[in-house]
Amino acid sequence: MAVPLSAAPVITPPAGTRTAPEGISDTQLHDFAAAYGEVTAIRKSLLIKTHAPSDGTRAEALKKKAHEKMKTAILAHMTLADYVRIGKAVNTDPALHARFMKIRAQASKPPSPASG
Repeated sequence: MAVPLSAAPVITPPAGTRTAPEGISDTQLHDFAAAYGEVTAIRKSLLIKTHAPSDGTRAEALKKKAHEKMKTAILAHMTLADYVRIGKAVNTDPALHARFMKIRAQASKPPSPASG
């Protein structure tokens, strides 16, 4: 089950960060898709772990650890501000959303067997 973009963690961009969709290159969109994929996997893992019976303290510790992992995953590809800016643009611009979905679909395809 795919996690909708609206379920992605909310990371507040620095003050004055532009959120307009203009100027998002394919490279930036690929980087965003890679970061988003990692964040989604971390979120999914967190949801599974926090649905298991446990005390509230453990659940909070898991959430904090997952948030740090998501931040690290994003920073491996781009700045937090760019992640937020592109995420907002993907959610509001149908053409950009279509490009993003195409990249995500290509990324989820298994590699083709090498021809001999």
